[in-house]
Amino acid sequence: MSQHCLLAGTRDFLRQPCPPGQIPSALGNFGVGHLVQNPKAEIDVRPPPGRPINMAGEVYIAIWVPSWVQNSTEGLNEEFQMHVTVSVRAPRKPDDRYADLIIGSPFQPKPAQRGILFIARQCALAMHLNYNLLALVNTYMNREIADLTAGAQTAATPFVEPLFMSDGGQTEERGGSWFKGTPKEQSAALVQTLTFRPARRVQEINPTPYFAT
Repeated sequence: MSQHCLLAGTRDFLRQPCPPGQIPSALGNFGVGHLVQNPKAEIDVRPPPGRPINMAGEVYIAIWVPSWVQNSTEGLNEEFQMHVTVSVRAPRKPDDRYADLIIGSPFQPKPAQRGILFIARQCALAMHLNYNLLALVNTYMNREIADLTAGAQTAATPFVEPLFMSDGGQTEERGGSWFKGTPKEQSAALVQTLTFRPARRVQEINPTPYFAT
């Protein structure tokens, strides 16, 4: 249950809007839901490489796990790397105006007009070393273990290390197929993928049947 609780918790945390006058931070308890039109539809778990859904708006934020490793012979020492892919629709405009989509302007009313770098940075600020996010993930795991054991066990072995942003990626162009549009359209979106160093969960060998959940 480690992987799906981490994904679900991260998704639901990012869907929370940031209050006016504040910015996301490692100490905050809110995400980037204010940067999309419909957080429940446009911030979600997706398969690699984080392609948006068909009906995505101007901005789509995809969450996916590229790796899941275990490196202990005495129990489970699991590490889950996380990727967050930000996609911004690119309206047809001359090549010399693409800077608007990359760096944007902080004074624009729509998040997409503030540029993909701004949106990617807000995601990084919300997730990097955020123990409130980790607490939400662990809450989901406690609910899961209580359900699996019919209430016999109410506390799962928690994640002990939060996600740590290790690479902000680079802005890349994508064609029409990225938004499942016209494949011949050469430039339909700008995309940037952030990489977060693994969140870690450690479980000792346990004789109960609920080990390795």
